[in-house]
This record gives sequence, structure tokens and C-alpha cells, in this order.
Amino acid sequence: MKRLTLLMTVLAFIQMTGYGQEIKFELLNITNSVAIHPMMVDVDKNGKNDIVVVDDYNDLSGNDGLNIKTICWFSDMGEKGGGGFKRKVILEINYRSCGIASADIDNDGYIDIIGRYDTDSDDNNGTGSIFWLKNPYGSEKYEGRPWQKFDIGFSTYAKDIVTADFNKDGKTDVVARGVDGFVRVYLQTTPAKWITVKIEAPHHDGTDVADIDNDGDPDIVINGLWYETPSDLAKGVWTKHDYAPRWYQQKTGPNGSWFDNNTKVAVNDIDDDGWIDIFVSNAENSGYSICWYKNPGKDFNRNWQEHEIGYMDFAHTLLIADMDNDGDKDVVSGSLILYNDPNPEGYHPVTIFVNKGNNLDWEKQIIGDRACYSGTAGDLDNDGDIDIVASRNWNKAPLYLWRNLTNEKVDLSSVRITEIVEQGIPSFKIETSSATYIYDRQGGGFISMFDRDGKDWISFKTTDLGQPGNAASQYRGIPNLGIGGEDIDAGHPGFNKCETKVVAPNVIETTTKTGNWKFRWAFYDSYAKLTMVKTLPDQTYWFLYEGTPAGKYDPVKMYWGNNIDGKRVDFPDLLDNTGIFKNMKWVYVGLKSYPRIIYFRQVHPDEKTDLFSYMGSTRGGSEKSPDGMVCFGFGRAHGTRPVLKGDNQEFIIGFIDREIIGRDDHLYVMEKIESLR
Repeated sequence: MKRLTLLMTVLAFIQMTGYGQEIKFELLNITNSVAIHPMMVDVDKNGKNDIVVVDDYNDLSGNDGLNIKTICWFSDMGEKGGGGFKRKVILEINYRSCGIASADIDNDGYIDIIGRYDTDSDDNNGTGSIFWLKNPYGSEKYEGRPWQKFDIGFSTYAKDIVTADFNKDGKTDVVARGVDGFVRVYLQTTPAKWITVKIEAPHHDGTDVADIDNDGDPDIVINGLWYETPSDLAKGVWTKHDYAPRWYQQKTGPNGSWFDNNTKVAVNDIDDDGWIDIFVSNAENSGYSICWYKNPGKDFNRNWQEHEIGYMDFAHTLLIADMDNDGDKDVVSGSLILYNDPNPEGYHPVTIFVNKGNNLDWEKQIIGDRACYSGTAGDLDNDGDIDIVASRNWNKAPLYLWRNLTNEKVDLSSVRITEIVEQGIPSFKIETSSATYIYDRQGGGFISMFDRDGKDWISFKTTDLGQPGNAASQYRGIPNLGIGGEDIDAGHPGFNKCETKVVAPNVIETTTKTGNWKFRWAFYDSYAKLTMVKTLPDQTYWFLYEGTPAGKYDPVKMYWGNNIDGKRVDFPDLLDNTGIFKNMKWVYVGLKSYPRIIYFRQVHPDEKTDLFSYMGSTRGGSEKSPDGMVCFGFGRAHGTRPVLKGDNQEFIIGFIDREIIGRDDHLYVMEKIESLR
């Protein structure tokens, strides 16, 4: 019996904790039937992604061998996710595969569907075949009839189905991983004629395609090894290359088990070095970490360095996507409910491993606890962030949508990044609702930070006024990292040591020309956040603010404060060696009778020495100097010595519209500053 599913909307805002910018989701039920193998594709070519699934997967007795399934698609989610979903039937068929794929098989501009069916319950005899379904929306008039099915070629039960154009003839080819120990490549001659190539393979889950060796054609990647595509696809040898052979050799117990090497495999150039890396999770066993393997480059038979991401039992979802729009790739996974699980209604986490920027450190964030089976990721609601669609399990409803709210929480329409030239320096101008930043793209630091009233709290100038005169010009900036060695002066405006690019709508990334250092600035409505992505492990640095409160150096009116002392009106002098050395979590600076402060926060507190001082542009005392700057630094110790080390240090800067007069004002800004992550 066909079920018209009740499209129940479950509004669950799932807030994840941690030091990073939190990700929020709205959890919805797409359908309360057992709908599996979801894909996000634009079925009717209206500019919006739809969801294709194999629905009605189990009959009323829980069987899935002979019952007829319904391949269908859901559409019309609504602009903000509240419009409900419409179910449209594609074809009723005895679908028999753990995978599904989509591609434009006949090159008519519309996405078709590739799968596997069988006519009986024996998945190893000759009755099963890979097929493709022709998308009818390319015709002049589609009246709702079932999509036309075309057989491609025999396959045993297919654990994975993926597509690629192996010979670069403009025609889509198909790869299916069978349970009989073979990977089959179906080379398209025409949409109705295919050549089958059999490649012997180990048991039996986890397949993807990518150009691993950078020779211009896609290769096949499975658990533990990859196959190099030959020039003669039909008759040539698909050469095996190991990258992590344990993923097809390991055993549970002396005799092993059928699930030992059942994996999920995904490919992505995670470190942006131009070489595709490989990700593996154990899909049907416990106690294993999700790992990624770094492509060694031209000599791809060298050791592939293994990097652990985090542990996940029964990790039957493995997706690589930028979930928080910060410019790097995160990992989505989730635990399936095993067929013999003693507590199927128990805890089965759905998890995002949030990349801390260097692809080595990950923050585990749980977004659900009711399991996740073979999920997919994409921008379903066209709002610029990545959503997740996944079945609860292969035999359990519902089909979930985790709608990513990143671009609703962070209104990217209020962040605008443009290229300009400032004082002859190639720069980015970053405009937000609370501040306008001018960033030296080659120096890797801010020239200016204007508040809403047009006051520049940095006031960098290119003029060389010597020492100490440059306190009124060239010394100014943020973050003025104090890097030494061959990267000396990188992270400071006015120096040509870096390259900077926009990596997300609100994120810029700076890399030193040596490649030794990398850091990112993410911009939000009320603040900006620096993340040190890559540092040299044996080299120290600091984070400095050297600038002008409310646009001018005014010793009479300037004040400052921190998390230890509250507001202070004293005048510690850098040149007279009376600077305040303490371990401070945050600091603010303001100007008397001006309704705004600037603040600086170190997100991950440490026990390092920090410095607050003022530096005049003339000798004889900073308090008497006609010009100068605040000189504050996280990790600036005695003797002008940087003491910060390591990746993933994070710092937040911003304005708060409040003059600090008394204790209540200090407590107000303390709450504001300490709430930021």
C-alpha cells in the first residue's frame, strides 16, 4: 500500500557549543516513511535543489528483498524551509542497492538517475542490472508518467554507485561496486549501449572517483587502495596503488568478520595543495576513527600520511563540506543503527567535526542523537550554506533535514568585501554594520578600522618618521604579529610578505609567500575574528593593537580596562618601561566623552604574559607626546619578546557602543565581550 506521508515539521534548533562560531540547525521531517539513499539534485531545472530518494523501502513485515520500492522526489520546500514538501513519483521498482547516483546521461541538460534493480531476492545471480532513468522534464510536455528505464549492464548487489567521464568523450560513465568482489566500470558508447569492464577488488564497501595522480582523468578510490585509470579503458590494466591497506586487510578476531572493512570513502583536496586527499570511515564497526590521508603528490606510491579526525562508531555517513562558511572543509558523520543493536532507540550521534583551520584539529559537535544513514549534503534552500539530508536508518523512518542556519544567524548581506587601493597599497575594504576595515593584502594587517562615525581606531600611515616617530605612522596596525625569520614583518600593514584572498562571503585568508604561515579573518555584524591556521611550531608570535582610540592620540582623555582590574586611567609608558605586564583575557580602550570602545579578546585563555602601554611619537614621555598610539599585545612579554605559539589561536576585535564611566558600564561590556566565541 502506498503511503501519503504526513509532512510533519519538527522545529528543533540544535545549538552546538565550543570555542568556534556556533552552528545552528532547524530539524525537519521530510517524510515519515522509510526513505533512503537521498540525493540533492535540481530535478526540474528551476534553480532549486530537490531531494531524490528510494521510498517505501520496507514492506509491512520489514522485508526489503522482493517488495516494490518507490523512487520519488520531494520539492517545494519553501524559501525559508517552512513551505512543506511535495512528493512526486518517479518509478516503482524492486530497488536493490546501497547506492544511487545522478548525472546527465543523455546530455540533454537534465539530471538523470542511476541505480540497480533485481527481479528476485538473489542478489548474486544474473537477474540484477544497473539502470538509468531518463529525466522527462527536458521534453516539451511532461504529464507525470513514470520515468523511462534503460538497462546499463549486469551487477550483483551494488554497495556503491558513482559516475565519471573516464575517457573525456563528454559522455557519463558509471562505476558500481558489487558484493562479488568486483568493481564494474560501465563505459558509455550511447545511452543505450555500454561496455562493461570488471576490476577485481577486496570486500566490499566504499567507493569514490577523482583524479588522484593529476594526469587529467578520474581514478577509482576504494577502501585502502585506488585504481589508476589506463589509457585503454577496456583492455588496459587498472593498476592498484595502496594508500592505507589496513582498510582492506584488518580483521575482527582470528577469522575476521563480514563488516571488518565495510567503509565509507570520500575524496577532497582538504589542504588545497592541488592533490586530492582521501577520507575513510568504518561504516559497520565500532572503535574506529575517521581518517584522512594526505596525497604525497607526484610520487603517489610514497607513504600517505594518516590524520585522525575523530572517533565515530558505525560511521555510515561521510561527507566533506564547509558547514560553517569559514573557508575550510568540515566532516559530517553519523552512526547507523545496526541490525542487531540491543538498544535501537538509544544514543546514536549525528556529528560534525568542525575544522579548526589547519585540517589537523577538529571540534566535535553533536547535532542529533537518533542515528543517520547514508546522508547527503548540499544547499537545499538556496541560502548559501550547506544543509544535511539523511535517513534515520535503512529500516527506520523518518527522513530528516538539518537545515543550516549559518547564513541566517550571520547576515552575510551586511558584510561586503571589495578590492581597493589605499595609500598606494592593494587592500580589501570590508564593510559591516558596525565597522569598516581596510586590510593590506600584501602586508596581512589592518590599515584602518573605522567605526560608524567615521573615526579610525588604527590610523596607519606609510610615512617614515623614524624612531619613535613611527608611533604616529608606520608602527600602527592590527595584528602586527611579530613573526621573525624569513617571514619577518608578515601580518603587519606596509610590508610585502603575504598574499590574501577571499575564501567565503565573510572570510579572507592570508598566507605568507613562503607558505609557512596562514591565518584567516572572519567578519560578522558586530566583530571580526582572527584564527591562526598554520604556524611554525618552533617560532613565536604575538597579537598587537597599535592604534588611535576614536581616531586620535589624546593622553588626557584615553582610558583602558581589562578583565582583572576593571577600568583604568593610568598611563603606562612603553618607552619608559612602565608598561603593565599581566595575563589578560580581554582589554578595551576608549576616549572620555566618546560613546564607544574598541575591545580585544583572546578566545582561548592561556598563562602567557600580555602587555598594555602607550607609545608616544617623541621622546620625553608618552603622556606629553603630541601623537602616538596605544600599544597592547597578547603574548608580548618583557624585552619585546613574543611568546605565543601554535595553530588555532583565536582573537576577536570589535566595537561596543558604550562609554565606560563606572562599574556598571564595565560589567556591561564584560558580559558582551565574554559572550563571544
